[in-house]
Amino acid sequence: EKAIATLPTVLNLAAAGGLELGYASDVMTDAMSALGLSTNQAEKFVDQLAKTSQKSNTNVGQLGEAILTVGGTAKVLAGGTTELNTALGILADNGIKGAEGGTALRNIILALTPTTDKAVAAFKKLGVETYDANGNLKPINETFAEMDGKLKNLSQEESLEMEKSYIQAYEPKFNVVWTKRHKQAIANGRKTKHRPKSFRSKT
Repeated sequence: EKAIATLPTVLNLAAAGGLELGYASDVMTDAMSALGLSTNQAEKFVDQLAKTSQKSNTNVGQLGEAILTVGGTAKVLAGGTTELNTALGILADNGIKGAEGGTALRNIILALTPTTDKAVAAFKKLGVETYDANGNLKPINETFAEMDGKLKNLSQEESLEMEKSYIQAYEPKFNVVWTKRHKQAIANGRKTKHRPKSFRSKT
């Protein structure tokens, strides 16, 4: 019965992504399973995938691969699947897509949920709180904007040292800063007039 109920949604995903029906079904069910979504959330989820693929340099299949890679780690995102798709879309726009994009986002989320004494101390020293008063992870764009503001007050040497100490997401090639405007645009299916600041090369 569930398969029959979600068939129209699978058909929409297949049409949006130019996918074979079987593959579209696998992408949807596997991604939703990884995120712990129920079948009654399928339509909204597929709509977000389709809009992200239209507005960003990626496709539905690559988004599915990314979501499978980031997996349950993404469950902590404050903005849910909207923030997830926005993040993956921005990564894709910077050439980091598919499984690589999922790995990158997973590392960012893990970096913003410090578990070592050194990482916790570094965040405290910088004066940045990654969790809200209720103990939930803040939206990533807000945290990065706050972090960038704090780092501007440090010398270049201090800034680099802090980056190494508190967040691995800065270390390979990139750091992410996305705007509320872009996030809302993805949610509403509208293009933004101004591309958000996204990844800054560290090379």
